[in-house]
Amino acid sequence: MGENRIQAARQRPDSTGPAGRRFIGHLQTNKARQAVGLFEWIDSLDSLRLAEALEKALQPQGSRQKVLIQVKLTSRESQGGVTPSDLEGFLDGLSGFPSLIPGGLMGIAPFIEPLEAVRPHFRTMHELFVKHFGDRKLEDGGPYLSMGMSRDFEIAVEEGANLVRIGTALFENSRTGH
Repeated sequence: MGENRIQAARQRPDSTGPAGRRFIGHLQTNKARQAVGLFEWIDSLDSLRLAEALEKALQPQGSRQKVLIQVKLTSRESQGGVTPSDLEGFLDGLSGFPSLIPGGLMGIAPFIEPLEAVRPHFRTMHELFVKHFGDRKLEDGGPYLSMGMSRDFEIAVEEGANLVRIGTALFENSRTGH
């Protein structure tokens, strides 16, 4: 189950604890301490500053946190993420944070028309994923290439995604009553 707000996740009863819970939104550094222990995965690690905040929160507990690195696929200032050209250096920098377990990449394609125009963005993500995570294996079946949402997940899967976010497609009818 994915959550994009810490407060909403804290209010939802969950008998399984963090298992299976993923934080999928932008995580502010001042909320890192609250996210630790609440989610099995944080799917939006986008800065070494956030990595440092997570590390500081994890070390006293002696625990580790699985993370996906968010890659910035657009030039929009409002979208977070590590640029493709900075990804290698970013991953090298993560080696200084032993409490974090990088388990793949996450990217959000731009909202463009025609829909098929997102394909090159997903293809770039897949190439980065293979380069940096292709030979790794995680105990839970990862690494993960998280890309594609309700609008474009079919193209994302065709381009190598093994984790998609389709909440709108699943829950839109429950909100509208249709």
